[in-house]
Amino acid sequence: MTIRDNVARVDGSLAVSRAIGDIQYKQYLIPEPETYTYSMQANDDLLILSTDGLFLVFSEDELSQMITSLRF
Repeated sequence: MTIRDNVARVDGSLAVSRAIGDIQYKQYLIPEPETYTYSMQANDDLLILSTDGLFLVFSEDELSQMITSLRF
């Protein structure tokens, strides 16, 4: 895996999340996903589930502000 434009890339080409399912990159990938367990707390406002591409464009603060502005 290499880093280009601050993005981890498989064989210097595809961003990691995009490479899943591309057979030519199978030798570089593992079948076990990276997962996290998080218990929501009373003071948590929101939970953002996203791919790496969204965080390449927006900061956590920007996303929080956008999502909060969409609430009814």
